Amino acid sequence: MRSPLLWAFVLTFCFFCFFAADLSRMEFTSASENVVIQAALEIRHGGPWWVPTVHGKPRITKPPLAAWISAAAMSDSTVAELSSSDPLIRQNAYQRLAFEVRAPAALSSALMLLGVYALGTLLLGPGVGLVAAIMAGTSLLLFRYGRTATTDVQIALWTTWANVCLAGALLRGRRWLLIPAGLFLGLGIMSKGPVCLVQSVLPAAIYLGYLRSRALARPLLFPALLGIILMLAIALPWPLSIMMRDSSVIQHWFREITRVGATELKRDSWYSYVRLVPNMMPWAPLVVGGVCAPFIAKLRNKGTVFAWLLVVVPVLIMSLASDKPERYAMPMIAPLAVLAAYIAVYIVEAREQWTVTDKLVVAMQWLILLLAPLGIIALTLRLGSQAGYAVWIGSLSATVIMLMALGAWILRRRYPWGLIAATAAGALIIYPLVAMAYAASPNGHSSSKPLADALAGSHEDFRAYYLDPRPQPRHVPTDLGIYLNRPIVTVSGVDSIAPGTRPALIFMLQRPGEPMPVCPDSDHEISKPVEGQMWHVFRLRAGSN
Repeated sequence: MRSPLLWAFVLTFCFFCFFAADLSRMEFTSASENVVIQAALEIRHGGPWWVPTVHGKPRITKPPLAAWISAAAMSDSTVAELSSSDPLIRQNAYQRLAFEVRAPAALSSALMLLGVYALGTLLLGPGVGLVAAIMAGTSLLLFRYGRTATTDVQIALWTTWANVCLAGALLRGRRWLLIPAGLFLGLGIMSKGPVCLVQSVLPAAIYLGYLRSRALARPLLFPALLGIILMLAIALPWPLSIMMRDSSVIQHWFREITRVGATELKRDSWYSYVRLVPNMMPWAPLVVGGVCAPFIAKLRNKGTVFAWLLVVVPVLIMSLASDKPERYAMPMIAPLAVLAAYIAVYIVEAREQWTVTDKLVVAMQWLILLLAPLGIIALTLRLGSQAGYAVWIGSLSATVIMLMALGAWILRRRYPWGLIAATAAGALIIYPLVAMAYAASPNGHSSSKPLADALAGSHEDFRAYYLDPRPQPRHVPTDLGIYLNRPIVTVSGVDSIAPGTRPALIFMLQRPGEPMPVCPDSDHEISKPVEGQMWHVFRLRAGSN
């Protein structure tokens, strides 16, 4: 293929357009995204930038880069109109907000794909790099999480590019790439902490040990030192400033790194990251083949070993943590896609010498493509009762994929890449329908939005408080503050509310089996269910605080 780099840039632009196409459709329903958006909104309302707050409390458990990016992306007019009493203005403002804060995430995901191309090119050649970028861009894992304003998107971007630099230094002799590697690692640490070192530096160090070459390691020392200095210059000022204020924060960070006590969720199984394989659909068979490549003599080389280490080492270390959400594995999309692309290139080039295993992988890949129309039909049946246009869209999409599969099969000998092309195109057809199905489902709607909309229509401005006298109050729903466009300060009693010129609204939770709560010195305003539990809002009487 001529000019693979040019094609890589074209793909990056196309995938950005694809990711950004429906950013406004999704409401704020993801807790991991909502925390970032809440912090960004409080920044734009005059809160501190250096240590952003969430509901008035400093957010010191995570570095602030994602919140900074989201806050910088918000326009003044959008933030102002979020509190409008006009429902139409308010709705349009929240749609603009969704696009503004998610567009940087979509751009980050697209730039990560450019990094996937670079990584594949350095490890196994430009052909593998280009196919890997296509596979990563059409993977289910990136589709699910690559368009949300989370810390996971940022760390995936910076870790991927750090791994590109490490691969260039270790496999191509471009040792000065260790300096920009320090830049990317510093930004990765400012995104989500030092876990990016486990996903990049540790596998690279193990790879050096695998080579057992002092002659290779010695010239790397000075550029590595410069890279470390640059990394620390970016990553250290923020945590050091926090530690100078409160040394006990180290315990919070230890819980965040180990995840022990950082969440109330049940501990995940140690093998939870096996879910990476189905999350790399529609390329799961090729991914499995790629992970096995270093153990097959004809497929083993320095590139496959390095990519394999970038997958296996982080997975083993991260499996020791308590909770293991799939989004934590986003930095492994790049090496997994490279390994899968390597198997795809091998299968195409060696199609006259396929083994039984090769034929099995190809058969499974064909099966996935042939089952895609059935998946669309299932989505169509689900959407048909909720959106009148879904039936014909689903029917047309299923027909197109079936025709592509048929064409790829008929021309498989003349155009051996037809299977890969049809599968990628099928994924790009299915994913918008999946997004449509999610947006139409109950999970795609914010449960706090109806309550916030009701209050916005009757109150121009107010202070928000969550009253819970218990020693360990329940967390406020993460989307409630966003749709109220203000922080919700937790208090243990009415006497803790400071006097102010704006009215004070008090939110109280009615737990299952308990009577409706009573708020002293207040008048009941409204009650609505949020996240399956009843929340009551009271207006504090004038002079009570």
